[in-house]
Amino acid sequence: ATAMFQGLWPTAPEGGRTMLCNTVLKAFANAGDFVGAEVWFADMVRRQVRLNIKTFGKLIESAAKAGCVDVAERWLHELAARPEFQASEVHY
Repeated sequence: ATAMFQGLWPTAPEGGRTMLCNTVLKAFANAGDFVGAEVWFADMVRRQVRLNIKTFGKLIESAAKAGCVDVAERWLHELAARPEFQASEVHY
């Protein structure tokens, strides 16, 4: 997924970069690779990609699928600490 991303990033419209990055996060979540997801998230922040509630949902999902409840809870708390996002009961 990351190799494909590298090819798409230069031509991605700025408005579509969040969706593109979240798609890569989804691949990490599907694999239960929370370490990869966290590294990817850090790269998103470095690239100044706009984050959204789905970004955090994929981080939570990646940790949960790996059986790392403490990491999933940490991301949930990070989501709840951001006033621009409203976590729903789906996230809890």
